[in-house]
Amino acid sequence: MPNKLSTMEILLIVIGVFLIFAGKYFIIKFIFNKNRISNLSEEELYFDDIRDIYKALLTNKNINTSKIIKYTNDITKRTLIFEILLKYNMLDEFPKQFLTIEKASESYLSNWLYFNDKFDCHPDKLIIYKEIILNNNTKILVYKFKVFLPHILYDKGWMYAYVGYKNINEYTLYNKPTFIKSNFDSFEIDENILNKL
Repeated sequence: MPNKLSTMEILLIVIGVFLIFAGKYFIIKFIFNKNRISNLSEEELYFDDIRDIYKALLTNKNINTSKIIKYTNDITKRTLIFEILLKYNMLDEFPKQFLTIEKASESYLSNWLYFNDKFDCHPDKLIIYKEIILNNNTKILVYKFKVFLPHILYDKGWMYAYVGYKNINEYTLYNKPTFIKSNFDSFEIDENILNKL
């Protein structure tokens, strides 16, 4: 009569079978996800990170507050999170410290730089430098930004960018800027030129 398997041996076999199936599941999921991502356009890929928040709002499920905070802290995703929460009347979930024109402009600028052919990435450093109010009631937020190696504009150091809002008295939260401009250089654009934008 063959030896009976001990309880420990049965437990190890069950664990081994579970690990094999779990490993296969994660490999298949990884391959499927890689294939799905490779077929996305650049804009779809940009939106893909926050897809689960959008799905939760779409299906009236509880949204993950920690993910909202995580993506709001990320200047590349901040405006997307705001727009999605606004669409579903859930702005109470948007962190209050980011409900400023400076934080909105920072995100719009970073994304503008990413999609700009001359720059083509998000800046490695981005800080607000100053604000200018022009005679025609246009508010311009001046930012300094820079990139690290191996970016081609690394040697420029700090560069300047301008995020402008005409009729600033009519500004509401996260309005898209009237214009975003940069000379991708380490000197500021003259205020007379800014008046013509």
